[in-house]
Amino acid sequence: MSKRQTNTSQLAKIRIKAGYTQAEAAILLDIGVNRLGRYETGLNDMTFRIGEKMAEIYNVPFEDIKQAVLANKKISNDENSTNTKNKPEVIKEIERKRNKRKTNKTILMEALNEAEKWKKSQLS
Repeated sequence: MSKRQTNTSQLAKIRIKAGYTQAEAAILLDIGVNRLGRYETGLNDMTFRIGEKMAEIYNVPFEDIKQAVLANKKISNDENSTNTKNKPEVIKEIERKRNKRKTNKTILMEALNEAEKWKKSQLS
């Protein structure tokens, strides 16, 4: 068994623990089974959206998915030294996008609260 097979199964273990087959998870994630397999083996980079969907569907913290992806990328980089993509930068970008989205949610919630206050003031 190669290093990739041993550590790559981090995502697969999370999926299995959640009680899903690869086919079931692929349907829920709205992707093909082959693509899910490539994500689980670290052969394909995963989008932030898919990572978030996995966390939601598997009912685990996003951090667990992120750590599994990082483990895959470390193994993948060890096995393929020609890979020049800076994987920690990918994770930083994912976190930046996630934080930005939280900020947008916060702004939206504040706007909704202000609108609710205004509405109440108009009714009194």
